[in-house]
Amino acid sequence: MDEQFLEYITENAANIGPTARQALLHHAEEEYLNGNMPQSIFYQVVSLYQTFQDHYYRGGGKRKSVDVKELMNEMSAEEKSELKKNCLIQYVGKSLNQMAKNKPKNKCEESTPKPEGNFLKGITNPIEGIHKLEEVCKQMPKAIDKFCDSYELDNQCRILLSLAALRIGELTVLEIEGICTILFDNAERRELAVQLLKEMQQQQQDDASEHYNKDDCYPCILVIDEYLDHFFWEEMNVHQEFTRVNSLQCLWRLYQAYKKDIHNGYLQVNITNGGSIINPDQSLCKMEVRMRSFMEHWLPHWKLLCSQRPTQEELRNNFFNRSCYVYAGHGSGLQYINGRNIAKLQMQCVVFLFGCDSSRLYSNGLYSELWGPHMYYHAAMCPALVGTLMPCLDSFMDGVATEILSRWIAPKSPNILPWNEIEPSAWIKGGIIKSKTLGCEGAAAAASNSAAFTTTSATMSDYHLGSLCGVLARIRQRITETKLYNTAPYVCRGLPVWNCHVQPPPT
Repeated sequence: MDEQFLEYITENAANIGPTARQALLHHAEEEYLNGNMPQSIFYQVVSLYQTFQDHYYRGGGKRKSVDVKELMNEMSAEEKSELKKNCLIQYVGKSLNQMAKNKPKNKCEESTPKPEGNFLKGITNPIEGIHKLEEVCKQMPKAIDKFCDSYELDNQCRILLSLAALRIGELTVLEIEGICTILFDNAERRELAVQLLKEMQQQQQDDASEHYNKDDCYPCILVIDEYLDHFFWEEMNVHQEFTRVNSLQCLWRLYQAYKKDIHNGYLQVNITNGGSIINPDQSLCKMEVRMRSFMEHWLPHWKLLCSQRPTQEELRNNFFNRSCYVYAGHGSGLQYINGRNIAKLQMQCVVFLFGCDSSRLYSNGLYSELWGPHMYYHAAMCPALVGTLMPCLDSFMDGVATEILSRWIAPKSPNILPWNEIEPSAWIKGGIIKSKTLGCEGAAAAASNSAAFTTTSATMSDYHLGSLCGVLARIRQRITETKLYNTAPYVCRGLPVWNCHVQPPPT
């Protein structure tokens, strides 16, 4: 390999793409074949930074402010003569000067260096690089060292395992298994290494989840163009709370309608009563059994309509006038009420549409604006709506729907069995609610407040979440439902809402 090219890549930490990565890995293989293991490891690690992600990382950059004098000096004589006639440019210049005078000097921010992503930057000597890698590996969790010591693993395995632990948040399960397959020939050690890395990844996700649940972390409102709305933007960060609006005008109207109840980033609501319509087409019998058993177990005091087509008058008078409305059936339910009639209403209920494509955008023609069912509800001042962007299987949708509702809405009785203690297979197959450990007797004991059964909704203080966006973020973390295609379609549209009935609002 050209030594100048190699030195250029390592010294300047330049990311010049796949070609450099291939060259570094080729050189690492040559060093390995020549018996130079430390040099081979060094070039393998350097090749990790020749990636698409790091190519756009600019951790150490500092944003440069606009200086009016510099702009004036760069102007030509003709531009300066025209400047006096341009009122807009004069106003911009005065505003920039005023901003520069009023800007506070933050010495702490200037003196604090930003972290460098590539810890091998500026190191060209492989031996020096190995020493740096060993220092970094010492910062890894003690579990790696303990694992390596217990099986007397060599430095190569120790370093590569430590590097995998360093970037464990960016690895998939298949990548973790692939790394351990390369490092270990012994099947037992390989399984133990995979289990160790998975536990570290889960711990990192739990720590990140706790961080994003802090009071100083606010939900993110996405204003998405209609032609980009079908993408699952919420998957960019599954720990962040997201909600969508189709335009700034929609967001402004909802904010003006509810601004007196918006505090610390959330619209504060109290979900105490509601109504639910289940399987009005009478074509989803198994779904009806499951959802009906959940509603009768968790929310028996709600208005419930099953296997009946509602009239428009019933929807207006018995469902839309409550604090929450849940629809479970085909589509969005617009086949039972004209969207224009919804837009004419003034509703304050939070809406859940558990049906295929219940919140996706549709086209009425080649040049027409895209529309979706949620737009009618937002026109009626519905503060928030949860729906889907694509078709979903009914059994998986029922599982996600009950997870969302049970986490965000308090049950009528605090002594009932928590929904995460329900045996899932019995409920999915026949709508039977029984305890994972004590069976049907356990559910009955919880309902009767028996002393023999202590796990109830009241005893699990951390079961409920006040933030609806936080509940959906938990769904996207795939804690209960593990498949991506069963969790990604669910989105929240409108304002971020907080149910004060289940958790005190953030202060």
